[in-house]
Amino acid sequence: MAVSAITLSACVAGPTTDTSSSATNHSEATQVSSSAIAGPQSSSSVAPASAASVPVDCSAVSASQGKVAYEEESCLTCHGAVNEAAGSAPGAGGGAPLNFNNFPIVSQGGTSLNSYIANNMMNFGGGCDGDAACEATADNIATYFKSLSSEPWCDTPASSEQASSSVPASSSSSSEAPQMAAGPGTENTLLDSTGEFESGMENFTTYDHGTGDNDNSTPALTHFNWDSNGAVEITVNNVSTAPWHVQLIHDTDIRSGLMYTLCYDAVADVERDIEVDIDTPSTYTSVVGGAIDVTIGTDFQRYTHTFTGAQTASDARVLFNLGIEDGDVTFDNIGLYHGTQCNEVSMIPPPPEPGEPDPSAGCGQAPGQTGNTPIGNGNSYLVALPQNYDRNKAYPLYFDFHNTSSDGPRYSTRGDGFSRDAKNNAIFVYPTARNIGGGWGSADFQMFEPLYNRITDQFCVNKAAVFATGYSSGGDYSGMIACEHGDKVTGIAPVNPKPVGGYQVTNPEGRNCKGNVKAIIIYGNNDTVLNAYMGASGRDMAEFYRVKNGCSTNTSDMPGYPQCKTYQGCMAGAEVSYCPHNWGYGGDGASNGAGHGYPNWTTSMFWDATAEFR
Repeated sequence: MAVSAITLSACVAGPTTDTSSSATNHSEATQVSSSAIAGPQSSSSVAPASAASVPVDCSAVSASQGKVAYEEESCLTCHGAVNEAAGSAPGAGGGAPLNFNNFPIVSQGGTSLNSYIANNMMNFGGGCDGDAACEATADNIATYFKSLSSEPWCDTPASSEQASSSVPASSSSSSEAPQMAAGPGTENTLLDSTGEFESGMENFTTYDHGTGDNDNSTPALTHFNWDSNGAVEITVNNVSTAPWHVQLIHDTDIRSGLMYTLCYDAVADVERDIEVDIDTPSTYTSVVGGAIDVTIGTDFQRYTHTFTGAQTASDARVLFNLGIEDGDVTFDNIGLYHGTQCNEVSMIPPPPEPGEPDPSAGCGQAPGQTGNTPIGNGNSYLVALPQNYDRNKAYPLYFDFHNTSSDGPRYSTRGDGFSRDAKNNAIFVYPTARNIGGGWGSADFQMFEPLYNRITDQFCVNKAAVFATGYSSGGDYSGMIACEHGDKVTGIAPVNPKPVGGYQVTNPEGRNCKGNVKAIIIYGNNDTVLNAYMGASGRDMAEFYRVKNGCSTNTSDMPGYPQCKTYQGCMAGAEVSYCPHNWGYGGDGASNGAGHGYPNWTTSMFWDATAEFR
């Protein structure tokens, strides 16, 4: 793997980063040498920092502090919002784009990334000038960058043997075969089994299509044998018609946009092919972009495959499919890890169990400012807390985005808003667009993540119950953030949306959405205000989320709201509904603003529909 250096700018035109991608595709793999990891030699007398010589504390705490600092120290203005899945930022305000992958040192005379940020980026390029607090902030930002890098920056204990065997290897095999008895181990695996089979099958299961199935034309396909030496042997007696007819399975959890690496040792009695995949049994489709064909050799070897989650699935399964060739295959040391390396420590906390609150950092703290407060470059927001707000109770959070020509404070007082009961049991946030007259648009895209972080840091929020709704232009924006920030938002209810300029929510395959959210799209059958769309945009948005969330085209009435239809077969917690209406500005059926009115049942419906998360 070629190693590239990164150049950061302090909101000035100048050198830009090497923006070539280094992420490993699910169907490809990359081999990394220890010399490549160490990085290029510097001509400076200062030795280059490297993963091997300078361990880095990439704890979740310091990385999360660095993320907040990045957003609050003008980095967001200079470089744009970070795409954590890609490990990059697009550049903004004259600042260069950033690429966090593969940078052992900064190309500035061998200086460390921490020092470069402290001396060249902080205080709009003036540097910290010895200020300890400023340098600590720079260290946190550097840690955040390093946590997103594909290089092994973090201080993960590993022997030299382990380090050489745990880097991404060829989809066929690595160059050296680890010993079966010793193995590299599966420390830090995301699976709730060690994968070492020292005491049986643990939580691995098997499937034989020839037994216990209606289609049993080829009975007794397979013999599964646990080896007391610590391995599982699968003997395929009869060739079947599909790889999935013989499976070794383990349940897991996959999140859209995150990278995962699957590592295992394997050997076959004769060279043969298998399929490796991660799917969801609700649809039996891959959640990582498709299965990988792997050739298993006759020597015990280490295999690694790096995937990117294509959708969020809490019921995902790691699959080894062996049905189309006969013979013996033995597996050992099976582990799944976040990132691009075997045995990598996960920096991502596990999701809470369904129905369990996920308290934010603001719990237990004095609440932040609630009046109209500026954020970013031209946006602001108003916070409405429950009457008897309890700093130790994690509340649901609702973002409500105003229509064109309104603003957050005015929109918060409208007569058709959420009920008093709702407002006493949740936190409501009413943001204001940069251009009130023009409504929400591409200039506001970068506002949401800093706003979300500020609200969850300053108030006690249940992060498992975060919702967004909005009317007209605000509906556009809420429909957009459910894709762009679906890892933070639980559900949405856009009302009378149209396509957002620069961000069309019409093609699921063309958007790198994060997570899967509950979506309820409300739109006028014949919207005379949006003459160019006549309700088509709302229908298109509903179709976008139907496809994205794996729903069928069959529908049923939403309980209590028969005017709304819910698609069947969607992923759990990510149901998609649509609510066509004929409301105008004067009420149901009114000709003034026909099809573009705000139905008076909207907020009660959304409150009721999100009760399962509260």
